[in-house]
Amino acid sequence: RGTLVGTICVFLQLVTGAAQRHFGVREALVAHLLGAVVVILVLSWAAMWALEQYPHLALLAKLGRMLAVLVGLQMILGGLAFLVTVMGGDWPVTLRWAAPSAHVLVGAMLLACVLMMTLSSHRLLRPVAAPASTSLRKRAPAPRRRATSASMSSTIRWMRFHPPGPGFAPSGMGRPAELA
Repeated sequence: RGTLVGTICVFLQLVTGAAQRHFGVREALVAHLLGAVVVILVLSWAAMWALEQYPHLALLAKLGRMLAVLVGLQMILGGLAFLVTVMGGDWPVTLRWAAPSAHVLVGAMLLACVLMMTLSSHRLLRPVAAPASTSLRKRAPAPRRRATSASMSSTIRWMRFHPPGPGFAPSGMGRPAELA
């Protein structure tokens, strides 16, 4: 869900940046600058989440590294674009158009990267469906205990208790003695 929030934040950043760039709306510039702070925090969290929680999933780890690099690059380009376009000054013509264009390009790459992370994490991390019914029976039977094995049972014929008495009929009941 965090990557979905990141995708939405980056999309809104692109909208506010486009409003500022194409229409010169000052309020959009303020929204874009404040939104940049939110996007940096959300995308930094998403990159750390992918790298710390799922380093064994190659796709998520690669997208996490790419996201971290793109966020850093976007911060540099955003600051440069702000200096060149908003602050003014005597900047070379090439830099006046290259910095904002590169900022827009990396913003689009960020959107693509975080969208790929959202879709791949949804696919790779979906919960495994539980079986329709769960058996209460154990997979393997319990090992036989000493008391229940035939050789150790106290109920085998030759170990039965016989009251004391003379000869082969110790109980005096007229039955023959039970010898193994």
